[in-house]
Amino acid sequence: MERNTLIVAMAVALAGFSWAVSAQVVAPAAPAKSVSKAKPAKAKASEAKSVEAAKTVEPAKPAGFIQDGAALVKAADWNKMETVTVELGEYHFHPMDLKLKAGQPYKIELKNVGEKHHYYTAPEFFKNVAWRKLMVNGQAEIKVDYVNALEVLKKPGQLDIYIIPVNKGTYTVYCTIDDHREKGMEGTIIVE
Repeated sequence: MERNTLIVAMAVALAGFSWAVSAQVVAPAAPAKSVSKAKPAKAKASEAKSVEAAKTVEPAKPAGFIQDGAALVKAADWNKMETVTVELGEYHFHPMDLKLKAGQPYKIELKNVGEKHHYYTAPEFFKNVAWRKLMVNGQAEIKVDYVNALEVLKKPGQLDIYIIPVNKGTYTVYCTIDDHREKGMEGTIIVE
């Protein structure tokens, strides 16, 4: 059977926060054979169940990330959430080191007070938290299960992350732009 490959690329930009997603879709080149329009009632019911089941299937999380994050987020008391503000500037985080408690819901406000874009990258930490959402200056809310890196665009960029640290440990956080890390944009996140 001959196949055509369709590449779909989508870029979303929300108030300076951008994501890129691509997917490959394979479709048969020949049209499907025609079938009778009349279907037995049982087929329609089973089709409806299949469609409903497809809607509720969650994609698998990448290896190494918290697998039950959605359940942890749902069970958390977000009224007891603590807010922590981290400023990103030329070539520092303030505070450089964060101390968080495992199991405690947090809103971490990442505020770029600098003249350049900055990343807040903590790959091992990001794998060890339950993610609720990201918010862009109250203009966009993005529901997420996991994140690899966060970029906060230059002043007055702000990105709020809603998380629950799960696993205790000491994690490195740094900026991956140019030589920012070498110039001092590196700190730690300690989860007790």
